[in-house]
Amino acid sequence: MGDAVAASPGNRYISLLNGQVISISAGPRLASFPGKIQLSSNTTVTLPDPFADHGRAVVMLHDYGDPTFSSSNPISVISIATGRSVSLGSGDQVAGDPAAAGVFTTLAGPLPTGAVSLQNNPDATVVLRDAGRPPVLLATAGELSHDVGLPRRLAVSLAVYPSPSGASAAVTVRPAGGGPDGGIVILTRAGRMVAALPVRRGAGPDPSAPFWSPSAKSLAYLSTSRSGAAQLSIWATGRPIVSSNLPASAGRYGSCVWAPDGTSVLCASAGGSEWVVARAAGGQPAVTPGPGLPVAWLR
Repeated sequence: MGDAVAASPGNRYISLLNGQVISISAGPRLASFPGKIQLSSNTTVTLPDPFADHGRAVVMLHDYGDPTFSSSNPISVISIATGRSVSLGSGDQVAGDPAAAGVFTTLAGPLPTGAVSLQNNPDATVVLRDAGRPPVLLATAGELSHDVGLPRRLAVSLAVYPSPSGASAAVTVRPAGGGPDGGIVILTRAGRMVAALPVRRGAGPDPSAPFWSPSAKSLAYLSTSRSGAAQLSIWATGRPIVSSNLPASAGRYGSCVWAPDGTSVLCASAGGSEWVVARAAGGQPAVTPGPGLPVAWLR
């Protein structure tokens, strides 16, 4: 397994190194408690920002790698210091809950006829599960599909992206069979719909993940214009969407990160050779050579 690093507030990190999770304090010094969590090639580690249980735990999904069993993938939250594990049931995809030791998870639905042609697993519901608390059903696939203008009975793939505080979550809704249609729904952690970005045929959100501004007032996502050009779009509830055209020279775009003050977004080319900084208010982005993919924009 290759190394991976994710940043948390206060310049603390969690690193995946040689099949173990370790905690790193500010600076190069390792924390006094190396992680006691063993990983494997079929284990997915979810690192909320801030991390689950305020940096003391990680969420793990044991992925069987088979769409037939995606509804049975075990989920657990594990103490970094002790390795103690608490089961959170099973699910298809997970995102760590920034507000508690738990997860936002999608539960897979039945595979419809012709499933071999689907690009993604179909999902049935989105659920919030926190250790020691009853699960909360946030929404069904049919409700979310209706919110973005898709047929209720269409097989869709769902993914959840909690806000920095965990007070709300963005859910992407995409046809499991692929295609240009898709949408985003904002839910509270009680399941109330706050806003929805309806399907815009041929110019909807890119399959890449949306990402929250530090204030959680705006959501940015990579998109494609009707002409096929790459765009960065900023969506804030009750305001027009602000889109900036991204240079075609960078090719396909990968990860993006917000500036700490919420005024700009940095996006990197998928090849890791060029960085583009776009202002949240719109305008011409600035382009600079950049090594690799950005992990976090620190203060």
